[in-house]
Amino acid sequence: MCSIVIQGPIDESWVDYFGDLLLSSQVHDRCIELTTLSGALPDLAAFLGLVARVQNRGLTVLSAHYDCIPEVELEN
Repeated sequence: MCSIVIQGPIDESWVDYFGDLLLSSQVHDRCIELTTLSGALPDLAAFLGLVARVQNRGLTVLSAHYDCIPEVELEN
């Protein structure tokens, strides 16, 4: 799982650009709009590529988190 917090809104037309990632927006401190991209990526390289794509689009990345622990299904 990963999450990237971006300063400002992201237009709905960008949804396809980010693939299967979930986009959510919120207003922080009543004046700063933040957009969070979150979801599963196959590996760290994909995550770093995503961060680079976001930055290359001129968007400001406020935080980025990649959880490298794979989810494992436990058997009873």
